[in-house]
Amino acid sequence: MIRKNLFLSFILFFTICIGTYAQKLSPNTEAFLLRPVNPVTRSAFSTDNTPEQAVKAYISISHPDAISKMKSLGAEVYLVSSNILTASLPKEHIKVIAEIPEVNYIQLASKVYPTMDIARGKGNVDKVHNATALEKAYSGSGIVVGIIDQGFQYDHINFYSSDKKNYRVKRVWDQNKAGTTPPSPFNYGAEYTTEAEILALQTDTRTTSHGTHVAGIAAGGDKTKGFQGIATDADIVLVSYAQGDVDITNAIKYIYDYAESVSKPCVVNMSLGSHYGPHDGTSVIDRLADQLQGPGRLLVGAAGNEGEDLIHLSHSFTPANNTVKTMLAYNNDNSKIGLIDVWGNEGGKFSIQGCIVSTTNGTVLETTDLFSTDKTDSKRTEFHDNTPLDCYITIAVTVNPENGRPNAYVETAASAMPSNRAIGIIVTAENGKVDMWHAQGGYFTNKSKAGWQSGNSTSTCGEIGGTGHRIISVGAYISKDRYTALDGNTYTFPAAKPIDGIAGFSSRGPTLDGRMKPDITAPGMALSSSVSSLANEFDRSAATAVSNKGMKSYYYGMMSGTSMASPFVTGTLALWLEANPKLTPENVKTILQETAINDSYTGNVSDKGSNIWGYGKIDAYNGLLATINMASGIEDINRTKTNIRASLDTDGKNLLLLFPNEDKEVCIKAFHISGTMASEQRPGEVASGQVIPFSVSSWEPGMYVLKITGKKYNESIKVMIR
Repeated sequence: MIRKNLFLSFILFFTICIGTYAQKLSPNTEAFLLRPVNPVTRSAFSTDNTPEQAVKAYISISHPDAISKMKSLGAEVYLVSSNILTASLPKEHIKVIAEIPEVNYIQLASKVYPTMDIARGKGNVDKVHNATALEKAYSGSGIVVGIIDQGFQYDHINFYSSDKKNYRVKRVWDQNKAGTTPPSPFNYGAEYTTEAEILALQTDTRTTSHGTHVAGIAAGGDKTKGFQGIATDADIVLVSYAQGDVDITNAIKYIYDYAESVSKPCVVNMSLGSHYGPHDGTSVIDRLADQLQGPGRLLVGAAGNEGEDLIHLSHSFTPANNTVKTMLAYNNDNSKIGLIDVWGNEGGKFSIQGCIVSTTNGTVLETTDLFSTDKTDSKRTEFHDNTPLDCYITIAVTVNPENGRPNAYVETAASAMPSNRAIGIIVTAENGKVDMWHAQGGYFTNKSKAGWQSGNSTSTCGEIGGTGHRIISVGAYISKDRYTALDGNTYTFPAAKPIDGIAGFSSRGPTLDGRMKPDITAPGMALSSSVSSLANEFDRSAATAVSNKGMKSYYYGMMSGTSMASPFVTGTLALWLEANPKLTPENVKTILQETAINDSYTGNVSDKGSNIWGYGKIDAYNGLLATINMASGIEDINRTKTNIRASLDTDGKNLLLLFPNEDKEVCIKAFHISGTMASEQRPGEVASGQVIPFSVSSWEPGMYVLKITGKKYNESIKVMIR
């Protein structure tokens, strides 16, 4: 205790004398420390300004010695990956911890938000489940599917095996629950490791059914109503996340650690989102996600549901056009709660100020101080008058040491705001570019006033699941636009047309560093999956089906969003992992590019991809075949879409190959799926429309790949011999 107090006294003295802690604090950390003790919107920011409060954060360090010094100040360290930690910090010691020489940067957690019948057919999942289409059926057996979400009904019949005998949820971590044993090394929440413990919980929360629905799409096993999920035999790990992105990172590590402990491959789903961050893959959560993934460890995220929302604003500056002004509109217009994140070019700078604007004529009435990103600074400004106006604007600026980009964080809240007033933001620079996102609760508008700029819906793929380099980011398309409920009524989604077209809400790319996102799309409109009958939102009459186990009834219902498309892909990747347990994120992206469905809605996006569709629509069946081929060591499978058609003759002794175009130097090689060559034939020159018989009479039953090359042809065809 004496040594701890001496160390604390030294650091406090160092802080007073030097005062450089601010250079190590992210803008959202600065804003947190400036929040009023009793803000009218206190619950919206989830803060409790008691001195004992601990807050979760990412910490970048230069040396492991920082860990022991942080712990001596009351910090709890959870995850250590390279030079990045996740930790819990006492609020009153944040500035002191920032002064530890080995601490480079502290970034407080940012808040995150939650963002199968016909769908399975659309994605060719039924063909994977059907043993007649393959040498064996694939169901995710031996794979761990992790779901990070909220709103689980733990005993739902969908989490049992299809015969209702075996319970498949192997672990639960409720990050919000106190008073019981937390998992190591994450010293918070409660872990449940036995079937009896998990079933006794019933649910993690009654405020939502989101997690039950998502888990059911990815891995639901109840086949009695036709609403089973994709990986019907996979093991399941459920994490009920607490609140912020730090909790999500900890959850990913927890699930991977469990999978490693049982020596099984794993895929994790995050149907969650946030728009706080640089949107270029350099955020802490994106970098940690890249580090944690690898062979047999995959991560899937929802792209987001802001494809029609004006939450993004971009402006390129010139000396003659050195200012951009925008006003803030709010989804909850009573409180004007908003978090705005602004990013400039690496090595550049900009200035920013908040203001109160007359929406009658666009005149700026009052302003905050002007903040320049070439100096770390922060301040909360309050505005009060008799109109009545009662609000505050907090601005914090810095240069992010992780990516070298200037960054400003703006936090707004109001208890009173007349209809002829708006909160505005003004950014100036001589050159370069800024991008900003309305990260919580609203969008950018010009209120039809000259000189002011509205937002747009490009680059709306969110942090958490939509911007990481190795994360498989998923957009949503429309597979269904109506359903019949248990009340006998048919409900339609009038904005959900055309069928097979992109869902309007599906977020768009690119990332700020120019990468294509999403990577792929999947069914995301009106998917029926398990719902929690324990949730306050549950409406029995609106459910789509009911299934029984013993004397208890379990329900299914409809939800829409990229939150539903993401677990569709998660379950699909579990099937692929069953075929190739060493699959990497890079392998997955190659397979998606080679096998995704391109149609009249997607256009031909298989080569360069699209910031709406990614590489197209997920094809579970052809992707599985490519996965099998990749595992066998056969190269260049499906590099091009095949135009050659193959069919067996009537006696099953020859494979008839129809060549649509003439070619020369044609060679046909057949490989068993194990990689062994079965036979070879060199017809040489072929005419347009010519049929070449290829003998298969000596082949053993199984899957084969034909490689057909020529002056023009370079194609692969997969055939099953029975």
